[in-house]
Amino acid sequence: MEHHRSKFWVAFVALSVFVTQYVLAEPELSYPSVDASLGEYLHSDEQHHALAIGDIVEKDIRDRYAESIIQRDAHPKAHGCPVAQFKVLDDIPEHLQAGVFQPGAVYDTVVRFSNGSPNAKQADAKGDTRGMAIKLSGVVGAKLVDIDSQADHQDFLLISHPVFFVNDAEDYAEFFEITASGQWWRWLKLPFVLGVRGSYNAYQMLRKKIDNPLATRYWSVVPYQLGEGKLKQLVKYSAKPCQPLTANDGVSTEQDDYLRAAMTSTLESASACMSFMVQEIPRGDYSVEDVVSRWPEDKSPFNVVAELHFKPQVFDSDDQLERCEAMAFNPWHGLEAHRPLGAVNRIRKVVYDRIRRIRQSSY
Repeated sequence: MEHHRSKFWVAFVALSVFVTQYVLAEPELSYPSVDASLGEYLHSDEQHHALAIGDIVEKDIRDRYAESIIQRDAHPKAHGCPVAQFKVLDDIPEHLQAGVFQPGAVYDTVVRFSNGSPNAKQADAKGDTRGMAIKLSGVVGAKLVDIDSQADHQDFLLISHPVFFVNDAEDYAEFFEITASGQWWRWLKLPFVLGVRGSYNAYQMLRKKIDNPLATRYWSVVPYQLGEGKLKQLVKYSAKPCQPLTANDGVSTEQDDYLRAAMTSTLESASACMSFMVQEIPRGDYSVEDVVSRWPEDKSPFNVVAELHFKPQVFDSDDQLERCEAMAFNPWHGLEAHRPLGAVNRIRKVVYDRIRRIRQSSY
């Protein structure tokens, strides 16, 4: 009897492991297809390079946070997640009325401001790329990436520089291999991997210094689809203060966390506003696969489609900052009408999903 009971429990445990790993486990996301009508094309061995980047990023953050809660691979230092209302203008042009951009629509929103450096303890005074991640709530409709806990959310991700430093999937993978190697002499190859323009962009991105996250301009850098079917078009996004804002309200920039202090000072007793803008570009004028080149604003200006209104608030208590850190943002978590385009965005889908799974297991 004991022998049969033992065999039963072995079989039960084996079945449980199988169900957990292969039946109940969240399936891997499929690699994005390309839309040739919008100028997209797959790079050589692109999916292979995307998976390789995912492997490098996963190993790096597992090693880095082996003894603590796993944080983001980039932008781990948040200045805070103040709440806002995303108000679409009443007079938005008809050809821009797609997705969440419906005249008069209002969405409760959380905005995470951050530093780009993987070093979460880096002082704010050091040059860095700054991030603005926007999460709208109450957005009805199927999302490109289905996350049950965020079924009604739409995310927009922006940084404090208008262009990126690499286009090609193979070069992007090599960049990650070099920077994760821990071998300083391999970094000497980076200018050859990134090229002149990519190297210059990287240099400019890493030297950005700002006084207040709410007084800074941000760009999506990468292109997006706006609309669906025959009406879809190519756009980029940007956000900037609605009007000039006192940069740091007397906060000393010698503090390691002065950007949080500056934003706290601003929102203690006053409201703030940021314009959310869309830049259109005719198909064929610029490649959606080229994110190291800037779409000229003199020929294709940004149009304001919405405003982010921040009421006076306290957003930096320990509990609020902990919830802020636990939030996940993903450019693919949104409507088809805001579909991300280009190789960098396709690679982000793989990498962001990998990071989300790892971080979920850590909390």
